[in-house]
Amino acid sequence: MTERSGGFGKIVLWVVIGVVGIIVAGQILGWIIGALWNILVATLIIAAIAGVSLLVIGAVRRSVGSGGDRRQLPR
Repeated sequence: MTERSGGFGKIVLWVVIGVVGIIVAGQILGWIIGALWNILVATLIIAAIAGVSLLVIGAVRRSVGSGGDRRQLPR
């Protein structure tokens, strides 16, 4: 009888360790996914700012330089 209760105690111990391990692994995965999401959002914001600034610079160059003093490449 004592052997069975000892075996049952080991099973309970392993179940508790497994549940705690699953919870901790879920937390770690959540942190990793959150960090990757933040990196993705920051990258998209930087790319959007760079794209808009390139468009603005191109528009300013076209409006300031009317093309009269630009050199033409030989054809």
